[in-house]
Amino acid sequence: MKILRSIGKKGLVFIAVIVLGIGLSGAAQAVTPEPGSDQNPLVTQDYVDSKVNDLANTINGHNAKIADLTQKNADMAAKLAEMAQKNADMAAKLAEMTQKNTDMAVQIQMLQQQSEKFTAIEIEAGKKVTFGAGAEFILRGGQAKAIGNYNAGLSDITSGKDLQTGAAVLYNHLILVAKDDGRGISTASKTWILVKGSYTIK
Repeated sequence: MKILRSIGKKGLVFIAVIVLGIGLSGAAQAVTPEPGSDQNPLVTQDYVDSKVNDLANTINGHNAKIADLTQKNADMAAKLAEMAQKNADMAAKLAEMTQKNTDMAVQIQMLQQQSEKFTAIEIEAGKKVTFGAGAEFILRGGQAKAIGNYNAGLSDITSGKDLQTGAAVLYNHLILVAKDDGRGISTASKTWILVKGSYTIK
């Protein structure tokens, strides 16, 4: 009581004003909302710039990911196109090989047909006929002479003789050519033979 009396009324009012001010300041600080919130929409330029930079960085990150994915898709598309071209090339080669196999099969069939039966052919004078290995022929008309090689001739199955180069081929004799080494006949006139197997006329 002595202290209050010594301060006086004016001192009490001054102390009350100070205490009230401190209380109001603390209360204001306690209820001040965060800058940028709905309760406190006023913000500083630095705060705005910071948020804009954050958003820009996020957008740039997304753009970088999109660009990376786009490049990967382009690379994959290029690889798929390359694989498709390789498949097309392989298909073309396969078709070519198939055609070659078909042509070869036809040739083999023709050779088999030739080797299975006699075929009548007419040969002009002055021609040379060479036969493949295992070919057989029979002279049916005209004149022909044997063409052998350095150590063997044509096998005359009918007579059992070996016809060396220059020997006359007799009518209706079955002649066998053992090897494909240039053996055959030369014609002195138009000649007709029956042949089984491969042959070449020059």
